[in-house]
Amino acid sequence: MKAPELLHHLLDDFFEFTQGDSGITTFTPEAFAAFLQIKYRESQPIGPLMQSDFEQPDLVMENENKDKRDLLILLTYLYKYARLYIKKALVHSKIQTVDEFAFLITLIMTPDLTKSALFAKTITEKTSGTEIIKRLRERGLVEEYKNEINKKNVYLRLTPLGKSELLQVMPNMQLVTEIVSGTLSEFELKFMHQVLTKLEKTHNSIYLDDRDDNLEQIHQKVIS
Repeated sequence: MKAPELLHHLLDDFFEFTQGDSGITTFTPEAFAAFLQIKYRESQPIGPLMQSDFEQPDLVMENENKDKRDLLILLTYLYKYARLYIKKALVHSKIQTVDEFAFLITLIMTPDLTKSALFAKTITEKTSGTEIIKRLRERGLVEEYKNEINKKNVYLRLTPLGKSELLQVMPNMQLVTEIVSGTLSEFELKFMHQVLTKLEKTHNSIYLDDRDDNLEQIHQKVIS
């Protein structure tokens, strides 16, 4: 079936949905989707539609919970896939881990960062972040310095070797970005970017302001 034919069928279905004798009084996208599902369900005779056909709160809740569980699982899988590809990109570099790369790219993109500011930007706990900085300093990739304006704080920056190593791995990291985006179209990429940006903002706010709360408290803030 070509696109014009599909559109013609959908218009007929929509007219049937809105003008039929089903007794439905609330017209929503969900109700129309349910109407189509029932109408075209295989191996089942189509009888008169009732309002109750669209009132399935338990099923809706079950599907919603499953979608949320699947989201968590899929994000975990994607993170692991990305780590695998980045590990391959860094195989011949003095930059040895995903976290080390994240620290270096953050420092070159946002100069004059203190350790705590760097930890906040890279979502890194203080203990593990301190170990990462220690390894990077031992390999000569970053150095500490004091700002002439604010001599109280200690800042971090890349050394010439750190910049050189970062530039060397960038072609491989570009390949990683192409691989991770897979076969998504330009529209799908933009849509995912918008959705994930919205999701990240929610969790970044929690991380910065409420990460010491328990799960119940965090959950209440998310749903409120």
